[in-house]
Amino acid sequence: LALGAIDDALAATADGLVRCAHDLARLHEPELVRLEGELLRRRGDDAAAAERFQRALTLAAARGAHTWTLRSATSLADLLTAQGRRDEARSALEAALAPFPASTAPDVVAARALIASYA
Repeated sequence: LALGAIDDALAATADGLVRCAHDLARLHEPELVRLEGELLRRRGDDAAAAERFQRALTLAAARGAHTWTLRSATSLADLLTAQGRRDEARSALEAALAPFPASTAPDVVAARALIASYA
């Protein structure tokens, strides 16, 4: 993703998801699905990216993985914001930020900054 090698990165996320299903008890699945969404968005497939972000949110929330829930919500909110859907973006972020009332972790700071940009 960082190098812009979208096809290679998609292959890596696909491999990671297969490994999650067989070897890793699916611990990393929400983050891999979110990253797949980021890659698809870079490729220009916003509909598929939104589906992956939503799926990652659902998986992370079901597992109580608050940080991955927040990352997924931030990715989804960024996409929604680009589409002019700020109210939906704000709602997703606010729900995902609830478990982090006083945190200064980088993911939390980034999500709060995105919300502040809506003002």
